[in-house]
Amino acid sequence: EENLRLKGLLDLHDKATYPEGTEFTVASVVAKSPTRWQSWIMIDRGSSDGLRADLPVVGATPTAGESVAGKGLVGKITEVTAHGAKVQLITDSSSSVAAKIQGSRAEGIVEGSVSGSLIMDYVDRDIPVEPKRVIVTSGYGGIYPPDIPIGIVTSVGEEDVNIYKEIELQAFVDFRVLEEVMVLIVPEQQE
Repeated sequence: EENLRLKGLLDLHDKATYPEGTEFTVASVVAKSPTRWQSWIMIDRGSSDGLRADLPVVGATPTAGESVAGKGLVGKITEVTAHGAKVQLITDSSSSVAAKIQGSRAEGIVEGSVSGSLIMDYVDRDIPVEPKRVIVTSGYGGIYPPDIPIGIVTSVGEEDVNIYKEIELQAFVDFRVLEEVMVLIVPEQQE
């Protein structure tokens, strides 16, 4: 099973387009947030391994039943010690990720929630969005490189009073069974 999970991480390494000079560090999950009010994990790599705050983290989990691909965005590092780091998951209620929908190229923000579900907000009402479309990072905001898979559209809400659509999505990664992650050590921007 571990071999399959690590192979999934390698697939993410090979398929995505990351900024030139990006290095990759695989880490094990050593702790998880105990409540639904926060969504984070602790990993067994830290500053001594080249990690720093705001680095993106991806993961691969086995697919179960009707779940989707299993490979995609996990979150970003928020705190670092010499030998460990805290990763804020994209399902955290204070998380937001600039994203786009493949196909229509509609852009918006994927936000977490206390329930653990993901919502894509600020998508222009006039752009058609169908269920089963893949949502990826847009690359805006300076943390997440473009085209990292996030999830798949499960439903599209439209109300006449709102100027934006509210789109529910299912993450590609099953955060309940996440055991290893891969940190993208993106080169620091030179000012």
